[in-house]
Amino acid sequence: VTGHTSGIGAEITRYYTELGYECIGFSLSNGYDISSEIDRKRIIEQSLDCDVFVNNASTYNDDSQLYILEEIYRSWEKQKKIIVNLSSVAGDLVGVDNPIVRTMYGDYYPMHKEKLDKFCRISTLNPWPWIINIKPGRIDTSESQDDKTRTKVNSITKILDFVLSSRDSFRIRSVTFGM
Repeated sequence: VTGHTSGIGAEITRYYTELGYECIGFSLSNGYDISSEIDRKRIIEQSLDCDVFVNNASTYNDDSQLYILEEIYRSWEKQKKIIVNLSSVAGDLVGVDNPIVRTMYGDYYPMHKEKLDKFCRISTLNPWPWIINIKPGRIDTSESQDDKTRTKVNSITKILDFVLSSRDSFRIRSVTFGM
């Protein structure tokens, strides 16, 4: 799990650890910076034997989250593994000329998330690794202001758990939700 020490990443790590899964976390707090090519390589190397990779950590000014998604995808090509990518509904807002959208997300963040979404869509042409692209709206994390219109962070683990538990019956490739 990238970005495992706060917000969505912390909740996913906590949830699956409590269920008895072994979770490996990669965050700035334990020496992993996804904007560093060297650190991304270290993350990929340490994730080769994992069954699921959660691509959660994001930077607001570059495409590091996209780079690590592409790199883990290539490393796991044709292997029966699962990549969970945390994107955002912001990716659907590229080109929307609205001052509220710019205030909420800035200019670069939606374009970055749109690139992630496009990669995830293209990857559906190959059955493995299976990418699950989760696109929440505004999430109530410690980084956000308290707001009743934000989705609780534990909603993501509930949705992810449903998607993963259904994998023998059908595959959900993308989930968009929010308040």
